[in-house]
Amino acid sequence: MASNAAEQRRSSVETYPRVAVAAAGGADGDGGGKRGGGPPQLYDSVETAAAKLGISPAALRARCRREAERTGEAIISLGGGITAFKFGRTWRIVFAARS
Repeated sequence: MASNAAEQRRSSVETYPRVAVAAAGGADGDGGGKRGGGPPQLYDSVETAAAKLGISPAALRARCRREAERTGEAIISLGGGITAFKFGRTWRIVFAARS
């Protein structure tokens, strides 16, 4: 019975490696983040993006809301290669990749 459980665990690790890393505590506890060599983050939260832009999160949310009302879209361009999209009740901000 013990070998069957070990075989099943080994099979699940091969099938779901990110889940196994997260269950094992991972490099930083999230199953692959910055130190774990996982994929890069696709978007920033309003708080993180506001800090990068040097404005308050409330101002960034207001800018997103006004632009969304103006265009009638859920995906908006804030200029300078910055795109925001509504994800549920929150906004996600994407900065254009610089080469």
